[in-house]
Amino acid sequence: MASEAYPSATDVRLAFWPETYYVLVSLMDRENRVVRAFRIEDGVVSEEKLTAA
Repeated sequence: MASEAYPSATDVRLAFWPETYYVLVSLMDRENRVVRAFRIEDGVVSEEKLTAA
């Protein structure tokens, strides 16, 4: 099932490494995929800026 590129409650619960970037891809619109990165620390989700290399 395609969903928004945002950490689920399970993602947040299982996030044990605060230095990790969690990169999520949404396929809700297969023509326009959405890629987002997050850090999760102590249950707090913060979005990180992605840039093209």
